[in-house]
Amino acid sequence: MKKRRILIIAGEASGDLQAAYLVKSLKSINPNIEIFGIGGNQMKTQGVEVIYDIV
Repeated sequence: MKKRRILIIAGEASGDLQAAYLVKSLKSINPNIEIFGIGGNQMKTQGVEVIYDIV
């Protein structure tokens, strides 16, 4: 099966937090999902490959 990749963009702190909650839920459904994007420390904590840090 093809590995799923998702891009998430959060432009400020509350978006970073909401994105982190979303990532946690998605990974509970599919632990092999690959998520990358623009965000902050909350997203990093959930294992997101942050390609640009909003901080």
